[in-house]
Order: sequence, then structure tokens, then C-alpha cells
Amino acid sequence: MYGRCGSLSDARLVFDSIASKDRSIDLCNAMITTCSQNGDAAGAHTVFQSMPKSRKMRTDDLTASNSMIAAYGKAKSVADAKRLFDRMERRDEVTWTAVVAVYAQNGHSRDAKLLFDAMPRRGIIVATAMLGVCARGGQAHQVWDLFTEMEGRDVFSWGVLISVLSRHGRMQDARFVFDKMPLRSTVSWTTTITAYAKCGDLDEARRLFDAMPQPDVITWTSLMTAYAQGGLSREAVELFKLMDLEGVEADKYSFSIVLDACARLSDVAEGRRVHRTIAELGPMDVVVTNSLLNMYGKCGNMAEAVAAFEGVAATQRVVATWNALIAAYTENGWHESAFGAFRALNLDGVVQPNAITFIGIFTACSHTGKLEDARDYFLCMAPDFGVTPVADHYVCMSDLLGRVGRLVESEELISSMPFHPDPVAWLGLMGSCRTHLNADVAERAAEHVYVSDPGCPSPYILLSNIYAALGRTKDLLRIRRLMKMRGVKNNQALAYVQVKDRLVPFAVARWTKKFYKDHCSRSE
Repeated sequence: MYGRCGSLSDARLVFDSIASKDRSIDLCNAMITTCSQNGDAAGAHTVFQSMPKSRKMRTDDLTASNSMIAAYGKAKSVADAKRLFDRMERRDEVTWTAVVAVYAQNGHSRDAKLLFDAMPRRGIIVATAMLGVCARGGQAHQVWDLFTEMEGRDVFSWGVLISVLSRHGRMQDARFVFDKMPLRSTVSWTTTITAYAKCGDLDEARRLFDAMPQPDVITWTSLMTAYAQGGLSREAVELFKLMDLEGVEADKYSFSIVLDACARLSDVAEGRRVHRTIAELGPMDVVVTNSLLNMYGKCGNMAEAVAAFEGVAATQRVVATWNALIAAYTENGWHESAFGAFRALNLDGVVQPNAITFIGIFTACSHTGKLEDARDYFLCMAPDFGVTPVADHYVCMSDLLGRVGRLVESEELISSMPFHPDPVAWLGLMGSCRTHLNADVAERAAEHVYVSDPGCPSPYILLSNIYAALGRTKDLLRIRRLMKMRGVKNNQALAYVQVKDRLVPFAVARWTKKFYKDHCSRSE
């Protein structure tokens, strides 16, 4: 029980409490499996070596040895796995499958294939593992040959083949297999549609979806997810509405996806319609409630967001529920309420804050200029809550330093991060430099962005704004020439604003020729 629950230490305590002479072969096998499943190859090895070596027990060592091979594989100890395999007097299909999997999972494709070819009998599990090995190596013809030789091939096997090929970037081969299928199941249709979506070919995914006879809710949700993740939130919402018209009942995952799409679109009217549908179905799953809270928060409807939160029983609130509430408060300027929610979370004692919780709190501190409070939160993350700061936490802290004008400290914090900072951190600092008109720090930050993201127009735009505000027209024109020389384009973006029940697009302001002409004429 403890092993299945991931509590290796408790399982170990129970095992150690039993005298060695009283440990049965089944108990030892169970402990080895538990260690293997929890990534403790050393512990599995210790148990294996301590097993009774009487003649009676040796005949049953096969299960333990197989489990030990799997444990070595998870620990990437390929040589140890092979050594044990070579020493084994008896081997069954599980043994061969385990050692082939060890080679395959650790990148030893050639050795995996040699062992596979030497197998006295090949089951569908090991054959499936070899499909992945061949696909990973780009050996499409071997994948097909291997598949045609498989014993007990069924519609599930075809689906596995499609999944394996698409997962390794062999989409053309996956489609060839799909077209060759003698009988297509819902799973095979969904697998192929999802594969196209993951490859970024949403048009082909939709064509295949439209050709599918009676897609189920999983297929609808898969395509909705692809649209949402591909930035096509409006298409995700329209697909959800079509699913409803087709009489397919939505589940918690499809509700969650469409609510998240409504949140990205700030389409509260559609979000409310979805909410009404959910309410008619009875009690809500916490996943759906979290999405509702997020949607109302993103749309600026805090009363409805808080109502969604309060509609969840205290014992059912997970950390994601609290995070959604804190984020909603922060995004809508209710910063003191965000701090209050954080205190309530800690007093509640049911869940612990995680990395995302602290991002919300740092953001609230940043917007309110509470530098010392943010530092206190930052310093207590690991010791008090067991949360190790990641890049986003450093970015939040540097943003806070930048907002209060401590630009050099912000720059030093980014430079001292224990991992390579991405352009977002430097661009955030440049934004603060724009506010405080500090060209020196902005120029140094821009150099980092030029290297890590050469095609990004943002550092040029931010520098030009700083130079324009300082009246440094020569530098302004120099940046413009540099941008042109490097082929960096400033693409116009569209944003949306909701007017009653309509979403109206508008162009985001950008550089214009008139802007430069005005500054050039002033310099003359």
C-alpha cells in the first residue's frame, strides 16, 4: 500500500521491522518493486542482495531479478542490468522485455535491437518498445517491418504504431499507417488528430476531425485543446458550441478548456453561458471551479470570481483554487485581498502554497511597491514552505526592484540567478528603465536580449522610447538603422476589447514614419 502511494520511507520502515529470516520471497519482491517504482535503485539492490539464498528460494528468484533489472534501468545503470541478465539461469518473456526496455530507454538502440532479435518469443509489449526504438532512429521501414511481424496484432496495436511514429516526428509515416488500417477505432482517429495538432498542422487535424464518424467527447476536447494551445481561443469556443449542438455531453476537461479560452478572450458573456450549462448539471468538479474562478478573474468580474471560490467546500479547495483566487485579486488590483487570501491559505492548513502561489504574491508586492515584504516572502519560501525559487520568482523580485527605481540592484539580481535568465527578465528591467529614464542600464540589458533572441523587436522599441523621452535623437535614429540592418521587424499586433456582447479588435500602437519625421524635424 505504502509503495503504491509513493511513501517509500513508510514501506521501508515496515520491511525493516520484519526479521530477515521471516521475510518471504513475495515480501522481498514487493519491496524491490516499490524501490524501483520510486526511483531507489540502490535500495532495490540492497534488498535483492539480502534475499535468502537457500535452494528453495532460488527457484523463485525470477520475479525479483526481473524487478531488479527494471530498477537498474530507471537508475540508468545499463551495465548492472546487463550483468544481472547474463547471470540469470532462468529467463522468461518478462526478463527479455525488461532488459530490452533498459537498453531502449537509455539510448542504446543497436543493443536493444540485437537483444530483441535474439528473443526466443516476442510479446506485444516488447515489440511495442522496439517500435519506439526504430522510430526514434528514423528507421521508418524497420518500424513497418517489425509491426507486420508482430504476433496478436489488433486495432490497439495499430493505434500504438501511429502514436509511436507521431511522437518521434514521423507524421507522414503515421498517416500512411492510419490510411492502411483495416478497421479504425475512435482511439486511432483521436490519436491521429491529436498527432497532427501537436505537429502544428491544425488545418489537417480539423479536416480529419470533420471526416471522423461520431467523434466522442475525448476527440472534441483534444481538438479544442489544440486550438487553445495554438492561440486560437475563438476557434476553441466555437468548437465547444458545435459539440453542444451535436448533442455530445461535455465533461470536466472540455468545460475547463472552453472556460480558459473565454478567459483568454475576456469573453465574459460566453463564459457565463458555459457557467449556466455547468450549473444545470449539478455539483461542479474542482477543476471546473478553478477554471470558472480564473475566467471571471481574467474578465474583471471579481464578485463572481469570489462567489465561485466560496462555492467550493473548504475541504475540497486545492492549491490551484487558492492560486486562482490570488491571481484574480492581483490582476484586478485587489492587492490587499491577495495578501489576505495568502494568510487564509496558511491558516486553513489543508494545503501548502506552491511556486505559483508565490508568483501571485510577488506580483501583488510589485504592484504595491512592498519591497521588504517581498524579500521576506522570498527568503521564507524554501525554509518555511519547501518551495525552491525558480526563474519566475527572480523575475518578480527584479521587477519589484525596478519599479521602485533600484535598477542596478535589479540588474545584479538577474545576473546572479542560478540559471540562465531568459529575455523576459531583461525586457522587464528595460521596462523599468523606460519608467525611470535610465539609458545606461537599458543598453546593458538590451545587449543580453540581442544575443538570446536576435529577432525580438522589443529591446529596440524600448530603447527608442527612452532615447525619445531623453531627447537623444541621434541615438534614436541609430537604433532604427540598427534594427533595419539586422532585419528585425516590428509586427503590428491586435488586441480585443469587449463592447457589450461583442469583441472588437483594435491595432496596438506601433512606430510610425510620422513619429520619426517629427523627431527629425525637431532636431533640425
